[in-house]
Amino acid sequence: METKKLLKILLLQFAVVAVMVVGYLAWDADTIYEWLSGDVQFGTTAPACDLHKGSCTASLPDGTPLTFAVTPRPIPVMEKLQLAVTADSLKQEQIKVELYGLNMNMGRYSYTLQRDAAGTYRGEGMIPSCVGAMQWRANVIAESPTQRVGTYFTFETE
Repeated sequence: METKKLLKILLLQFAVVAVMVVGYLAWDADTIYEWLSGDVQFGTTAPACDLHKGSCTASLPDGTPLTFAVTPRPIPVMEKLQLAVTADSLKQEQIKVELYGLNMNMGRYSYTLQRDAAGTYRGEGMIPSCVGAMQWRANVIAESPTQRVGTYFTFETE
């Protein structure tokens, strides 16, 4: 009789732990996916390009050009931004743009862009306010089950 009671308690404990593990994995699935697919392979960027004046083009690791645009221009802080990416070689339904500060930790902001009928990825984002000039980096990342590729663009806000 005592063995059955002990077995029931062990099964209950196992069930609770299993639910906690599955819950954690479901909640943190993006981190696990990134760990499994590896680091982002970045292509080259165009350092002389100014996103405040127009779109900028860089290259993915395979040499394919990728164009990134932010509107309105000049790029404001604390206002809704329209983000657009075009790259002929990308076929994903969505890509990610991650914004973060280079000269001060302002957090990391991740925005998902959806592919439209014309093959352009579009979405909205926002840049937080900061006292003084702030340097930003925008990582444009395309993910597939086996790899993560992208490029990046830098710009400054006041």
